[in-house]
Amino acid sequence: MSPGTGGNSLRAHSADTVAWSTADALSRRVRELHSLVERRFRSLVESTRQFRCVSSDLVVQPSIEVQVIDRRSDKTVPLPKYDR
Repeated sequence: MSPGTGGNSLRAHSADTVAWSTADALSRRVRELHSLVERRFRSLVESTRQFRCVSSDLVVQPSIEVQVIDRRSDKTVPLPKYDR
């Protein structure tokens, strides 16, 4: 993290493959994965605080972008929309 620049220099990429069943199941899995990324981010921030890499009063919010790539052969059922 670089507080001097006002930005968050922590970057990560994760990917997961979800087999299609229903729109509700996909939405639920996307929410689960989003929560997992948030927990990992918070754990990383806490670790940096423990080792005094960042100030304990610095508030850091994760910026999480969800990208869904539809690789289904049958796309007659639309995928749910996700807030970005």
